[in-house]
Amino acid sequence: MKKLYIGLILMFFVFSLSSCKKEEIDINNITNSDFETGDLSGWTITGEAFTDSITNKVLFDGIRKYMHSNTYHLNTTTLATGTIESNQFILGGLGFVTFLIGGDATYDETYVAIIDSETDEILLQENNYSFDGNTFTDNYVRIVMDASEYLGRNLQVRIVDNSTVGYMNIDDIDVFIETEDELNNYYDNSLVRLGIRTDNLLDSAEFYINQHKQIIDQ
Repeated sequence: MKKLYIGLILMFFVFSLSSCKKEEIDINNITNSDFETGDLSGWTITGEAFTDSITNKVLFDGIRKYMHSNTYHLNTTTLATGTIESNQFILGGLGFVTFLIGGDATYDETYVAIIDSETDEILLQENNYSFDGNTFTDNYVRIVMDASEYLGRNLQVRIVDNSTVGYMNIDDIDVFIETEDELNNYYDNSLVRLGIRTDNLLDSAEFYINQHKQIIDQ
């Protein structure tokens, strides 16, 4: 009877461990996706580019705004290289991924990738193609990626800075967009941040002013 009792306890213990492991992976979100912990908690760091990369700075060039989300955002260094990777997540909702990105024109060396966590294959990759050397520098623009063909896959977000002369800004990553309204709001936000007027005139005006503040204030 005692052996049976011990056996049942061991079975329960193994089952509990298996359940915990599944719960760790079987999620639709990533930890600290907006860096509001003020650090890189939840991210796996490689290299030096992301050392002391979390900032709460609002302005660059003295007068222009990053236009990030909430308090903290990510800004890499210009000399070092490295990557950070999120925890694993199962892509759910509508299968779209969005984030804010800024920085300079090293498109092939500074990017955000969606990777298959089992094979390490890069499935999707986006850069700051809006950089033009004047208007869009550290201003955040919004990227919306259609990853719906990978629904149900076990994925990770990888942020890469392989440039020794460039840098990047990242904020507000959302990998679980559940409704069409959420998705449409992100699409509107991406237009507004590019200076394209939408029905939300106040937001459009605010972003336009901040993008061109160095000219407007002269």
